[in-house]
Amino acid sequence: MLARKKNKRNMKFIVDRMYYRLAKWLRILGYDTLFDQDFTDEDYLLRAAKEKRILITRDENLKQKAKKAGILTITVDAPTIEERLILLHQFTGIKLHLPTRSLPRCTVCNAPIKVVSKRKITDQLKPQTRATYTKFWQCKNPNCRQIYWKGPHWKEMAQMLEFCRKSLNIEKDT
Repeated sequence: MLARKKNKRNMKFIVDRMYYRLAKWLRILGYDTLFDQDFTDEDYLLRAAKEKRILITRDENLKQKAKKAGILTITVDAPTIEERLILLHQFTGIKLHLPTRSLPRCTVCNAPIKVVSKRKITDQLKPQTRATYTKFWQCKNPNCRQIYWKGPHWKEMAQMLEFCRKSLNIEKDT
């Protein structure tokens, strides 16, 4: 197990193409997580070393190269995203609950997210979303600008994370 850091949200990850869904979930949980399906092994190694990121991979060859380079590498070999999050929590102590206000990171590009007024994005929303929700967030990356809101999916994500915590006998993540 890794030494638990005081501020677990400061951990940074780089995730290979085999773990795309895990990368998205780490971003949802607020972790700076790089993922690029076009990365080569050398790209993963360079970025992990330069930015002090934990490499998550199942690629044995990449794991060996990372080990030689002194890069911390984790494999979370499990069939479901829930089991992968549970294993990653056991290895690193990642928090298994949603941020209280909004998603801190864009699930698409990893950039920070900011509050945005509904009137600024109203033309980009589907009629049902526009009629139902009042609070919105948008990716700060000008090349992405993904829009977020707390829809029914938010409750589903919270329930999945609650399942993970219960599986670990965790009342509340600290």
